[in-house]
Amino acid sequence: EGGNSLGNRKFTKIFSSFLALLMVISLFLPAAAFGTSAQANYEKEQNIDKETLELKAAIIEQLENSDRLPRLHEELQNKAGNEMVRVIIHLSENPVALEQGIEKVKGKTLTSSKAQEIRNKINEQQGRVDREMALKGITFKKGYTYDTVLNGFAAEVKADDLEKLLEITDITLVEPDTIMYAAEKDPGNSSSELEKDIEFSPMMDTSIDHLGIGAIWEEGIKGKGVKVAVLDTGIDPDHPEFQGIYKGGKNFIPHSSDYNRERAEDDARETSPAERPDHLPEIDERGYEYWTQHGTHVAGTIAAIGANEYGIQGIAPEIDLYAYRVLGAYGSGYTSHIIAAVEEAVNEEMDIINLSLGGGSNTENDSLSYALNNAMMADVIAVVSSGNSGPGRGTVTPPGTSRLAITVGNTTKPETEHSAVVNVSVPNNDYSFSEEFKFMATTYGQDLTEQLNGEYELVAIPGIGEVSDFEGIDVEGKVALISRGQIPFVDKIANAKENGAVATIIHNFSGGTNEPGPADILLGDSFAFIPTIDMSQTAGDEIRAALEVGPGTVTFTDFSTIETEGDELNDSSSRGPSNPHFNIKPDVLAPGTNVMSTIPAYTSDFS
Repeated sequence: EGGNSLGNRKFTKIFSSFLALLMVISLFLPAAAFGTSAQANYEKEQNIDKETLELKAAIIEQLENSDRLPRLHEELQNKAGNEMVRVIIHLSENPVALEQGIEKVKGKTLTSSKAQEIRNKINEQQGRVDREMALKGITFKKGYTYDTVLNGFAAEVKADDLEKLLEITDITLVEPDTIMYAAEKDPGNSSSELEKDIEFSPMMDTSIDHLGIGAIWEEGIKGKGVKVAVLDTGIDPDHPEFQGIYKGGKNFIPHSSDYNRERAEDDARETSPAERPDHLPEIDERGYEYWTQHGTHVAGTIAAIGANEYGIQGIAPEIDLYAYRVLGAYGSGYTSHIIAAVEEAVNEEMDIINLSLGGGSNTENDSLSYALNNAMMADVIAVVSSGNSGPGRGTVTPPGTSRLAITVGNTTKPETEHSAVVNVSVPNNDYSFSEEFKFMATTYGQDLTEQLNGEYELVAIPGIGEVSDFEGIDVEGKVALISRGQIPFVDKIANAKENGAVATIIHNFSGGTNEPGPADILLGDSFAFIPTIDMSQTAGDEIRAALEVGPGTVTFTDFSTIETEGDELNDSSSRGPSNPHFNIKPDVLAPGTNVMSTIPAYTSDFS
């Protein structure tokens, strides 16, 4: 794998925004491509009415919140001491984009001169607040400032001084500067073995056909001239899949001791392994690697040009692609960084922004949701993920809670499920076994009948298939029998592959989902996988006992395949409603399970 190939690794789960993105791109293309009718015109009028109502509601919500008495977010109310707390401070003057929305409701357009007047008022207000904070002895360090999608600024404020902020007339709200994550995952919940397996993203090279995108391409609609900014972990600008379409980017992660080198403002490259300082671990407490690749994966899903031997492309391969690095090491970053990028996108007149990230709590009244609502009012269309905290009710989090943004949920696509009869023989005790099982994992681009054509020695791996469990055991050119448990299936497969196994059989165990039957897991196909059978606990225990008597062999016969229907909402996909207005989320659904896309090679650090 590498920057010159398509593949995937752990934790590159992305949320499915590409169908909504294609729908949105169509808004910028000639209407003649779609035809017209009386029914279509009527539906268009109805949609306009709905959009106007939603726009008005979004405006009213913000105005009502800014008219209230100054508030300190509940998470900040019990803070005390000398600790410096990261916050976002909202001020009372309306930001430019909100005023643009207000004018739009009136059927008017905000003039450039009026916009400049608003910026001047905001600048005066922010300066006044700075002076008052200093006069009141508030200890603070100012961060990003906003005047377009929000009026306010990010800051670090001493905990003992937070209450003093409410004494300043211009301040309306002080809220935490929440940490956001790529491939949203709640850091407060440790992942189970199954959850980790679901988060691993194998391949999806059939979504173009499944979504009927080929027919749209035939109309000449491939996104040409549409400016799309991906707000994520960055990008590999040297990747062949982005040549000719990548137009530049910007870094919004301030330099700190978490990185051993500084970046230029326009350096939106992914966080590289070479940037990790000695005091930080390769893997954090959430199980995430220091280096990142999620943004490159998302960008490829949207716009890969097809520079690969498999003919795989993104859904809009002719867009003008921009990358805003808002998430740094371990795929995390602060809300204030993301809002700064949203503001940049509006000021740079992007057509579409994509945010496949999330975090925080289920609320519509947070700074990021407001910023995205206002970006939509400024005619920048925001396509965001619903999150990956499903399947419970009310699990959607920002940015998926934004009233006006297009929030996308994650569905499955039609999958090819492979099966084979597993035949085991242990001559020393005349043991034989034969039963059909499904493959949970296969190798991308390989024919199973050719891969597993022959008789192989079957080796029972003690423990659960961890790296140490293979010590002193020869599985080179053999099939490894491994028990389910504790570590992800993908790690078991990787460890067997690393030690030279040609295939694995992973059997269920007592306490495993669906025991005593197979785990019923489909990881799909990947360049990283070797063929892996999903076996029942009953069969696995029986075969393991037989192998204690003497060596055994295994053959695979009677290969077969079936196609699943797909279009099922993935259990991991977050659901609405959003609070406090109970808006229905997500807005649309699209395939986002088993996504094949680009990954970075970090060529600026490694040749």
